[in-house]
Amino acid sequence: MGEMEKALLQVVNGHAFLTWRGFETGAAGAEFQNLRKAWPDHIGEFSRALDWLQCVPPRLTVNRDFDSYRLKHAAEHWAGGYVSNGALIAAALHLGFVVEPIAGSLNAYISVSGETKWPKS
Repeated sequence: MGEMEKALLQVVNGHAFLTWRGFETGAAGAEFQNLRKAWPDHIGEFSRALDWLQCVPPRLTVNRDFDSYRLKHAAEHWAGGYVSNGALIAAALHLGFVVEPIAGSLNAYISVSGETKWPKS
């Protein structure tokens, strides 16, 4: 197992409802377990999200102007490859950003700076 996979699985193991789709709050059953087991297939997405987020200045509190789904699209555009919502959330958690799940949603708010400080492609 490589370092990137270890980092991803460490985050995932600390967040019981995090799948590659996002926070599956209250989910259970075989489908949910399959989503959890699929994480190793998303290491490239996690890596792209890490690369992008390492260029984004953090703030002390979550930024409610953008949810994780909006951020994943910004990361995709910059990295030139697909990034799942859950991979973006996992990368933010790994890097120590504040992450706040949004009730009733797969998405989360993350403590990223405003869009003008995001890396451009």
